[in-house]
Amino acid sequence: MTRATNLEEFNDKDDGPKLELFETKVSQPEGIDQVLWQNLLGIGLTPSEAKVYLALIHHGSLTAVDACKLSGVQRAKIYEILTNLSAYGLCYEISGKKKKYSAVNPQEGLQRKMEAARRDLELKEQLAIAAGDKLMPFFKSREDSASLVSSTIHFLSNANLTAKVYLKLLQEAQQEILYLSKAPYNISVEASQAYVHAALKKGVRVRALFELAECQNKEALAVILENQAKGVEVKVLPTLPSKLIMGDQNLALLILNDLPKDKFDPSKGPAQTQFSGMLVEHVSTVCLLRIAFESLWQQAVPLKDLLGTLT
Repeated sequence: MTRATNLEEFNDKDDGPKLELFETKVSQPEGIDQVLWQNLLGIGLTPSEAKVYLALIHHGSLTAVDACKLSGVQRAKIYEILTNLSAYGLCYEISGKKKKYSAVNPQEGLQRKMEAARRDLELKEQLAIAAGDKLMPFFKSREDSASLVSSTIHFLSNANLTAKVYLKLLQEAQQEILYLSKAPYNISVEASQAYVHAALKKGVRVRALFELAECQNKEALAVILENQAKGVEVKVLPTLPSKLIMGDQNLALLILNDLPKDKFDPSKGPAQTQFSGMLVEHVSTVCLLRIAFESLWQQAVPLKDLLGTLT
């Protein structure tokens, strides 16, 4: 997916730990060139491994205890780190009364690490090919199954992700936007106004179908009329089957909620509703939804023809 439908870009960027980035920023030793530090991390050393490696480079042969003190890493991790550096070919063990570790010539050691990384990557590529060959028969059997979910139909599991996809669809529409709009709302008509107005300025045609009950609400009607004055084409039906937004004849977003309409209390707002969504790129399904919209549009009454009965 390359447009608004790349779902990963809608995920909250604050979600999940950022431990590696955080450690990279705060763990750089004083007096070490920033470019050098970033290069060591870039070739695959962890911040702790880089600290111990630098200590070995600067101070020569060190016991594990001395390496721990000079690098500042946790004592519980020092032996694991020294073992890793030895495996990379960056240091070697010196036997004696007290076991010590010494750095290998850095030009040779770092080159050795890169050669090991290349061999590791080649092995992983071979394993991936072998695994892919083994898995294809299972995938093929699933591909022929009626229960297979198409990669062009995506379930959006929460209100936040659904809202982000919805607003992105508004932003990226170039030709038209079609709405089936009904309460309860994940994002209010008012909250999405700026996106709708920006689309209109680009020359995007916007058509919106509202339920009669929404237009009988004075506050909601004021917002709808403002959008209509900006260029939104508005029609009304007594009821609508679902909430839907379509963009440019190739995307459709069905906004779902788990609370039956007869239990919805407008005074409590959307907080009581568990919103989710279904994003559709499947061409035939989008076409079918568009036909459904056009059928409802033909049955609907223009808002301007109802204004006398709404006030």
